[in-house]
Amino acid sequence: MRITARILAGAGSAVLALACAAAVAAPANASPNSLTLKVDNVQLGHGGDTTGATYIYACDDRADGLGVRMHYLLRNGAGGTVGDANGSAAGCGGRTVTSASNPAVEMELCAGVNSADTYCTGWWPA
Repeated sequence: MRITARILAGAGSAVLALACAAAVAAPANASPNSLTLKVDNVQLGHGGDTTGATYIYACDDRADGLGVRMHYLLRNGAGGTVGDANGSAAGCGGRTVTSASNPAVEMELCAGVNSADTYCTGWWPA
């Protein structure tokens, strides 16, 4: 099984790929960012941050019984999760999670059944 992640950083994006446990550096200070989660080359979901890393979103792209969620860490060390509550139906889950003075600094997109993180992109800069 191959798990891949792709991060897109703003306009004129640099695209980086992560295969399983490979460590790859992502571009710094790039916002908005988005992550795509693929397993065996099948896209399960995508998500990211916007508005200066204060708004986090997650989108379930496939009707497969796996929920998609974005975990995030804030500059002050606190963290949380934003999920796509309606599954693969139209629309994504998202909310403002912080203020500009305490933006998200890292994010990880995951998918699994019953909130289990079976497949994840690994942590990336927000």
